[in-house]
Amino acid sequence: MGNEVSASGALNPEAFQRLAELASVALLAHREGRVVWANAAAAHLAGYPCPTALIGRSVLDFVQPENRAEVTAGLERAARGEGQTYRQTFQRADGSTLDAELQRVPLGEGLTLVVARSLEPERLQRAAELRARAFFDASTAALGISRLGVHVEVNLAYARLFGFDDPQELVGVPILDLIDPSEHERIRDNVRRRAQGEPVEESYDALARRRDGSSFMMGVKVSSYRDGSDTITLVVVRDVTAEKAAEAQVRHRERLEAIGRLAGGVAHDFNNILAAILANAELSLLTVPADTSLHHNLSVIRDATQRARNLVSQILTFGRRDRGNAIALDPVQVIGEALTLARAGIPASTHVDVVLQPISGSVVADPVHLHQIVLNLLSNAADAVAGRGRIEVRLEPATLRDAGATGARWLKLQVRDDGPGIDAGTRAHLFEPYVTTKAAAGGHGLGLAVVHGIVTSLGGVIRVESQKGHGAAFDVYLPVSDEPVLRPTPVPDRPQAQGHVLVVDDEKLVRRAIARLTESLGYQVTEAESGAAALALVRAKPAAYDIVLSDITMPEMTGPELARSLAREFPGQRVVLCTGYSSVPLDGNISALGVRALLYKPVAREDLAAALHQALTGE
Repeated sequence: MGNEVSASGALNPEAFQRLAELASVALLAHREGRVVWANAAAAHLAGYPCPTALIGRSVLDFVQPENRAEVTAGLERAARGEGQTYRQTFQRADGSTLDAELQRVPLGEGLTLVVARSLEPERLQRAAELRARAFFDASTAALGISRLGVHVEVNLAYARLFGFDDPQELVGVPILDLIDPSEHERIRDNVRRRAQGEPVEESYDALARRRDGSSFMMGVKVSSYRDGSDTITLVVVRDVTAEKAAEAQVRHRERLEAIGRLAGGVAHDFNNILAAILANAELSLLTVPADTSLHHNLSVIRDATQRARNLVSQILTFGRRDRGNAIALDPVQVIGEALTLARAGIPASTHVDVVLQPISGSVVADPVHLHQIVLNLLSNAADAVAGRGRIEVRLEPATLRDAGATGARWLKLQVRDDGPGIDAGTRAHLFEPYVTTKAAAGGHGLGLAVVHGIVTSLGGVIRVESQKGHGAAFDVYLPVSDEPVLRPTPVPDRPQAQGHVLVVDDEKLVRRAIARLTESLGYQVTEAESGAAALALVRAKPAAYDIVLSDITMPEMTGPELARSLAREFPGQRVVLCTGYSSVPLDGNISALGVRALLYKPVAREDLAAALHQALTGE
């Protein structure tokens, strides 16, 4: 520092004064109460533009009137050479006040040095701490602070979330005490990595436990900071159980819908193949003597095709694409019939209790679908008890609260077994296709998926309650209708068929098979390979065709589009639509388009005869 340092190594007076003037600490010197020197920090603290503005002023000018007697006494002690450190509120140039910590240092010869430090940062810090404390305590969000995985402090909302009344009960409690054991390894690893400063997930979900032992899914948001050698962790916790359940339901529904769409597409192509097989088998049976092996072989082909059609129907039902022929049914009668059929396949060693209470009203459904519900649930229960247990079947009226859905009246069909039960992991996917609770080769996993599809398509609800080792209960809720039960009526004998049918299908194999089947019923048949070709034929001979029998799903012009064009140009033209599975929506009243009947491939000869007869006669 050149000549600013003496030979002894001490600063000379000029250097010391320069350092004092540049110091960030407020320094002020007074003699007998009058300011003789001040640095820039002191002028700033007192609210003056520069140090010279303080020179000559009495120190009492910076003191509020009520404090001047105390300050005067302090000046007298300083004159006697007594030092002092104290706190004082002093008055600044603009009239505002400021709390400061002052230290008087007697320098001799009546000169006193005052070192001043503003207490405003401390006040602001305390105010911020008080605000933070008030927010922490009053917040409805569950907030917690931990060090090395142990609670240091929590608020009331946090305590109550875990079933505690007093936040102090959780101070010193390890975080893992509130976490399900299945999550311990993951949480312990997070705490370790955070303490070592390694990257770690800031948001996660974990299964937590309340004081009473009940569980819930918690969502955690984490933030950390270093306090010396320790890592302090702040967490915000919330109960996300309902949110996660809703997300799981959406994912489940989306999976079912996606597989349903896939099933529908497969069903369309498969049914077209079955349509050709079934039609040719039935046509061949008409020409072969009944007592021949060929007739037997053809019958086997026909029956196998019918079984394949039923399997496709189950796939479509799972995909909620097929409501079947819904009519108003007596649920007690139809379910009773299904139970009679189902019990024939259950070992006599399995005890089956059945209670069917009267139901006031009907269920609008396809009877085949109700049979499928009963058969699949009873078969599932029989497999669960393995011939040695008990199955209980109950049908009873249900309340809206039981059903958990909208509607005026409900029935509940319960099938309960005392088998080994179903674990939570399997229950989560129980109604998805190809998920089975049976041993290897014991089932195809479609049964419960089909039941779910049927129940959902009928506006119902299905639930399962089960724990591993404690059996299972399946509850099916279906809406009850006031519509009168439809009783079967005898089918009259039909006269010999007469008329001209235009068969329209873009699949040649299917078109030819249906055309030949129609001819076998006595009708005259003309074929068209597309909707446009069919429309051209009708335009050429408007009165030639009694019925247009058209596939629904065709390129360029669909069956409904053909029916719409015919209704517009040739009012009264009869149309029968046929499909293996249609992704084409049948919007509005299709009867207004002249559509008299709807057939599903593969078409049995008797079904075709009934549909064409209905189209011609309205019977």
